[in-house]
Amino acid sequence: MASRKKIVRKRPKKGDRGAATNYITRAKACRKLQISLATFRRLCILKGIYPREPKSLKKIGKGSTAPRTFYYKKDIQFLLHEPVLEKLREMKAHKDKIKKAMHKGETSVVKNLTLHMPFYRLEHIIKERYPTFIEALKDLDDALSMVFLFATMPASNGLLSSDKIEKSHRLASEFQHYVIASHSLRKVFVSIKGIYYQASIHGQDITWVVPHVFTPDRPRDVDFKVMATFLELYQTLLRSVNIRLYKEMNMVYPPKIDKKRQAEAGGLSAFIIESTADIVDAVAAQSEDATAAADAAQKKVTAKRMKSLASKIAQIATAEAAAASVADEDDDTAAAASNVDDDIPRPVVEPQDVSESVLSLAQIGRGGDVALDDDVRAGVTSSFVSDGLGGQLFKGLYFFLSREVPRESTEFVIRACGGVVGYEETTGCGSPFGVLDPRITYHIVDRKKAPPPPAGAPANWSRRAFLQPQWVFDSVNAGRLLKTKGYLVGEELPPHLSPFENYSFTGIKYNEEEDGEEAENDDDEEDDDDDDDDDDDDDDEANIPVDSSDDEAVFKAELQAEAAGISLGEYQTQQRQKEETANTKKRKPDSSSSTAAAANGANQKKRKLTAEEEKKEEMELARMMLSRKDRRLYDKIMRARGRRQYGVDKLSARRAYYDEQKAKKQLEADEVQRRREQKQKDRVERQKLAKEKAAASKAAAAAKKAGKAAAAAAGEGEGEGKENGKVAANGAAGEKVKAGKGAAGGGAAKGAKGDAKATGKGKGKGNK
Repeated sequence: MASRKKIVRKRPKKGDRGAATNYITRAKACRKLQISLATFRRLCILKGIYPREPKSLKKIGKGSTAPRTFYYKKDIQFLLHEPVLEKLREMKAHKDKIKKAMHKGETSVVKNLTLHMPFYRLEHIIKERYPTFIEALKDLDDALSMVFLFATMPASNGLLSSDKIEKSHRLASEFQHYVIASHSLRKVFVSIKGIYYQASIHGQDITWVVPHVFTPDRPRDVDFKVMATFLELYQTLLRSVNIRLYKEMNMVYPPKIDKKRQAEAGGLSAFIIESTADIVDAVAAQSEDATAAADAAQKKVTAKRMKSLASKIAQIATAEAAAASVADEDDDTAAAASNVDDDIPRPVVEPQDVSESVLSLAQIGRGGDVALDDDVRAGVTSSFVSDGLGGQLFKGLYFFLSREVPRESTEFVIRACGGVVGYEETTGCGSPFGVLDPRITYHIVDRKKAPPPPAGAPANWSRRAFLQPQWVFDSVNAGRLLKTKGYLVGEELPPHLSPFENYSFTGIKYNEEEDGEEAENDDDEEDDDDDDDDDDDDDDEANIPVDSSDDEAVFKAELQAEAAGISLGEYQTQQRQKEETANTKKRKPDSSSSTAAAANGANQKKRKLTAEEEKKEEMELARMMLSRKDRRLYDKIMRARGRRQYGVDKLSARRAYYDEQKAKKQLEADEVQRRREQKQKDRVERQKLAKEKAAASKAAAAAKKAGKAAAAAAGEGEGEGKENGKVAANGAAGEKVKAGKGAAGGGAAKGAKGDAKATGKGKGKGNK
């Protein structure tokens, strides 16, 4: 007997079966798709494919636990048939051609290739990822935040092209105009990160954040290539949503842009919002004019033909036949006019509203009744607008914004709530009115003092409410016009609370002055609390006899009896006996009063402890008597109360810390002010003393100078007398000297003459 050949199966390799076959690494996925890592990331972002973390990394990694990125293999297989992938490959090949032509120096080829660069569209991806319009609205939060972020970025930073930034700004403004037209804004919160908005569209709460209007710095830790891919997807999503929303509101999309206003910082006023109904009416009016002109021309041609055929008709037909034919034609015309709308079924009951009416063929031929279209349009529009006062909060009110107020956010909020906004020409063009308009009811100012009335101010300037911008945001969050007290210019503002948190259990309100209904509710709650306190007092008094008619007392008595292990009747008799013994003890006081007082105090403490313990036992017994489902519900309610109480305590502690810091800062400011005032006083006193000292020294110097002058004058008088005496004496002596000198001079002269004579005589004798 031949031996059977043993079939040996191949042993499966690790990773060929099980969960390992459902995953693929990122490197293998790039090799399978034949694309680079950057293109793979871009494609995954557009298609919404994200990395997956397997349960067992060791099984998936064939025994290796090294950190790697895994994807579902089905997702990668799905990417193989994506049209965007083919377009990305074409774009890569086209860029290589451009590079090759640039290296060759063929500028004309480069220009031609750049103009014919292939591109791809993402509308089919939006339809795949969001099959319904509601799904697209649910995922609109991130799209709006991203688009508004890039709309505020400068185009000169080199991160993105100016076209993408301009497109982001246009899409953001289009969505803002829809919110303004539908009055769907519900909440606003100004924080450090930016301004948070929430709008209600088709029953979906859409929340997005808009950064403050500052020049942002370029963060170095952000990959803007990835952000640009997300921006590309979100721009397509927002554009699709805007098209649908504008169509529902019967508005023309895309809206026209006034280039002049946009260049002059017109903001939202640069967009021209038109209604499709107005365009339809204009086209209908043009068609009616054209039809009337054609009818007039046809009548002229017919009249000419009739004149030419008048003679022939007179020969063929007689006057009676002509009259009869005319009568028949009139009857046919009347019958035709009466049966124009016979093809439209008539209602059994007459329509009660204009919107219930049905357009006739004659009205359709004329383009429809204008009044009927307006009413129907209003009904369609109102069906898409959310109910509530938030949309029409500022209806009929006129606001004016000073130049220091952030215009973009404040204008958007006021217009979205039905108000009319004006602003100064220095902040931009397109303001519907100026600062001198007498219709202005609220003047929004962000200064310490209200502006003075300018020249030509209206008579009601003093009746304007000069408010700070926070009043607008708090009024929107509260859903009503708040009191202006606390928001006036120069006053300290109340805390700007987030409307996305629930503060109903804390008693914190946007305004300290409560409405009448809220006050009544508070009174009712206080009454309920008083009743609860009374019930607690009744529980603490254990010696009160039980009345079987009171259900709550009976229930509590049953619980206490069950805790004691006796029946209800026995428990009631024990309570009566305790009362009787207590009454007898009161009648017969003990001789030792001090010891009795001490014993009574100790007994009262024990009674308090026992009352609290009994109350806890009662609660625990009542909880144990509940069913499992009710017990869980009771525990859940108690935990919720604990969380609320924790929130209240946390906010109270924060408020106390805030008040403490505020008081501390106020004390420091007062101390600084006191020191400044003291320094000022000391400075004034020093200056005063210095002035007095200078004046005294000046007076002393003047007195000293006057004394010296007087002394000098007296000395000069004495000196002059002495000098005069000396001069007189000197004069007499001088005269004597002169006289002696004269006599001596005369004798000398005589002697000289004698000598001269003698010498002359001697010379003469010698000559002889």
